[in-house]
Amino acid sequence: MANLTLAIDDVLLQRAREALRQNTSVNALVRDFLGRDVDERSRRLEALELFDAVAAF
Repeated sequence: MANLTLAIDDVLLQRAREALRQNTSVNALVRDFLGRDVDERSRRLEALELFDAVAAF
């Protein structure tokens, strides 16, 4: 697994830490968010490609 350094607004980081008092970390939150975002974008791109293929006929 790769390490990544992020620059995050202090207020946002504090709010995230306050919201995460449920045995998880900001690291896990960011990893989960990025995973879901990438999956969603991939599904959208696949749908657009299928649409383009159908529209070409």
